[in-house]
Amino acid sequence: MTPFIFITTSLLIYPALGRFFIRQTKDKPRIRKLMLVSLMTASVIIVTAVAIDIITISENFNWFSLTFIYGAFSVMIWHLYKREVRMSKLVVNSIFGLGYLFATLGFFFTLIFSFEMEPVQSKWVTAELIYKERNIGSGPDPSIRLKKVEIYKLTHWFPLLATKFSEINYDEWSHPLQKTLDISVSQDKKKLYMKSHVEGYKVWNWCDSITLEKSTSANIRLP
Repeated sequence: MTPFIFITTSLLIYPALGRFFIRQTKDKPRIRKLMLVSLMTASVIIVTAVAIDIITISENFNWFSLTFIYGAFSVMIWHLYKREVRMSKLVVNSIFGLGYLFATLGFFFTLIFSFEMEPVQSKWVTAELIYKERNIGSGPDPSIRLKKVEIYKLTHWFPLLATKFSEINYDEWSHPLQKTLDISVSQDKKKLYMKSHVEGYKVWNWCDSITLEKSTSANIRLP
């Protein structure tokens, strides 16, 4: 539920906070300029980090950082609206209204998106490697059922940050997997082992491994 809480809260609160900050700096152009530059700089840093697969070791801080971008965007929209060459009120209401719509009447779609973004399993597998596992396919299309496995490695230059070391997507359409895989690590062989056992109209047993000494990337892999 962590992503859902962060996303919904940001959609509801940030537009009001943005307007508040702009009103408070109405007669303080230097402070407003510093605020805008700081917010935009932070947003660019966050977007760049996401683009090159860098995260922090705190899941909550990762989501705060992502939703912070909407906060900076809200401040910028109100800033443009309050300038002499005003942005149309209809445009402003449409932008923020869409956010309010997803946070209220459209909460179901926001919830589905949040579930797919939240790891069902996240743990340290070694002193410097983080294992994350997500189930993708909560939407109405039954043909999309994926298990995404990601491994992040701590950076040596700043140990609170981690870069993506490995990513594999498993297609569960014809071979279902457990909601959370059973994982173990062999320090001698430098491998992470994953296994699953599912019982239905038949039994599905599955196992795979990831080498922890070199990066791995696969778009889709069949179990």
